Amino acid sequence: MQCIVDPYKQNEAVIDALHRRPDEDFDSFCEALIETKQKHIVYDYLKPGSKPDTIPEGMTYILQLLKKTTTAVFW
Repeated sequence: MQCIVDPYKQNEAVIDALHRRPDEDFDSFCEALIETKQKHIVYDYLKPGSKPDTIPEGMTYILQLLKKTTTAVFW
């Protein structure tokens, strides 16, 4: 696949190769994309509708800070 110059053709070759592999390989590929901060590709294109109902990472950090620092009742 490295000999293919066109990035779109490279993508096609990867997807074509994955199509011929077991489902576990496709799942591993999706996990690798998620771990390398490319989860939008998985959730938007490869497994649409599979996005977990989670709080965005930045918001999670803010909520953790609020829990640590806030002891008063909100008004």
